[in-house]
Amino acid sequence: MGIAPYKTFTFDGVSSDTYGVYITGEGVFNAPERDVDMLEIPGRNGAYVQDKGRFKNIKVTYKAGMFDVTESNFADKIANLRNWLGSKKGYVRLSDEYNPNEYRMAVFYSGIEVDHDYLIAGEFEITFECKPQRFLTSGETASAVANNGTLSNPTLFDSSPLLAVKGYGNISFNGFSLDIQNDVVGDVVLHEPYTKNVGLWTYTNYVSISDTYDSLNNGDTITIPSRSVWYEISRGNISGNVTSITINSTTNCTAECKVVSDAKATLTMNAPSCSFAKGTSSSATASSVTFSVVIGGTTYTRTFTLDTSYNDTDKEFMFDYYPNNGITGAGKRSELNVSEITGYSTISTLGNPSYIDCDIGECYMYKGGYLVTLNNLVAFGSDLPVLASGTNTFTYDNTITELKVTPRWWKI
Repeated sequence: MGIAPYKTFTFDGVSSDTYGVYITGEGVFNAPERDVDMLEIPGRNGAYVQDKGRFKNIKVTYKAGMFDVTESNFADKIANLRNWLGSKKGYVRLSDEYNPNEYRMAVFYSGIEVDHDYLIAGEFEITFECKPQRFLTSGETASAVANNGTLSNPTLFDSSPLLAVKGYGNISFNGFSLDIQNDVVGDVVLHEPYTKNVGLWTYTNYVSISDTYDSLNNGDTITIPSRSVWYEISRGNISGNVTSITINSTTNCTAECKVVSDAKATLTMNAPSCSFAKGTSSSATASSVTFSVVIGGTTYTRTFTLDTSYNDTDKEFMFDYYPNNGITGAGKRSELNVSEITGYSTISTLGNPSYIDCDIGECYMYKGGYLVTLNNLVAFGSDLPVLASGTNTFTYDNTITELKVTPRWWKI
């Protein structure tokens, strides 16, 4: 009995029958090549095998075709198929109905080989560059493992699991040991850089912190770095030319004043960084500069102030910048530049689970909808942990309250 024809493949979650494409089984059962060097040594029978401990990528080619294809619509259908496959970047998931319990990680890049002798029949080949593994769908399920509990690897190959851990301490399995600390995470970006143009007179700008704010605990430090405010001072309705501008005094900032034309001068304030504690509404020390500008022989002395406050309830910073006793008719605009607002997080590993990816040697946590790197909390050895073929026993400290393992079984 032959293999049933006319099956489909699924690429990045979309089935080929969406585009009217069906495949036969040729090329879907091939195995990858093991990466070895065969070394001929004089005086020794046979060749010395230098095994590099890996498999090479494999090309998977599907013999494909379309039903209900005519000479008039074939070009459009092939174009739709080509654009679907070519729009994917990097490795994405590839599976087919010949191997329903497996999937590969694949890249489409070699084009579609159309047999022009059978154009109307719509026969062609589709080739994918694939990683060597055939991952088992059964290895995608996370299983809770008790202390001294076991997982049995049904394949002949070591797999690189994903661990989800609540708590901290030591985890050991298959001769590997991982130590998870309960410590600070470090800097977290709360707000991207921005520039704001505003009117010259008293103004309050509210900046809402993004959801990454939730990755901080009460008392964690939030820092606004040094920021710059730029003012343009014009003569407006005041008669005469702007002839000079001088700084009389500054408080908690540096400043620069200069005349740029007969009609205007500029003032730049550079305020230092300031910090707040999450959970406590407070204000930073105000930065101010007092200057004198001479217009038409008359001296006008004014003080400009930049005040930054923090409202924990609304997760907002309030930048107040204004000139005290402003020069009537002589103000145009100001511009505030603020770089990244950051927080120093002391996230505890006792809360949400920490994820340890044994394939790439990364540790992270999801907090407030954002991924937070925890690589400083886990010490990996020179070799990343794997689950060996057969039984694997897990042991861990009682300070770890939960362990879930996604095993990622695979075969070739």
